[in-house]
Order: sequence, then structure tokens, then C-alpha cells
Amino acid sequence: MIAAGIFAEDDRVELIAGELRAMPPINAEHAGKNKRLNQLLSQRVRGQAVVAVQDPLTLAEHSEPQPEANPCDLPAAAPHSPQLCK
Repeated sequence: MIAAGIFAEDDRVELIAGELRAMPPINAEHAGKNKRLNQLLSQRVRGQAVVAVQDPLTLAEHSEPQPEANPCDLPAAAPHSPQLCK
């Protein structure tokens, strides 16, 4: 879709129920809240899980949203894996 000119390389989109949906740009307030949420969740699950921040999360074959934060079990969090949380 990038090659066809439908999306630019830096367009923010997520896949929901088989549809690509535009995501708004991240503004300073949003970024600040994400950083604080990441800090709080990371402290809460330290040693038990990692917190994936705005990483794609495959929920179904045609849905891959990017949640703000997602605590993941440590065994599933392989650093070489493109998807940390399964």
C-alpha cells in the first residue's frame, strides 16, 4: 500500500477486524501519559512480566491493534521475536 501511494511510510494505522484504520498522531500530552503508564505498570510487574508499549498485538487473524501498554509474561517475551506478547 505504501508502494501504491495509499499510505506514506510514516502513516500511523492499525488493523482492526480486517480494516486499516488511521490513528491520530501522538501529541505531547498523550506521550507523557504513556510514559507514566509504562513506569507504573513496569514497577507493578517487575520480575514477572515486561510491558510492551504501543507494540502491535495480534488478537485475531484480522486484528492487530497497538495498545498503549500491554504486560506480557516473561517466557513469551523473546527479544528476537517481532511480537513480544502472544
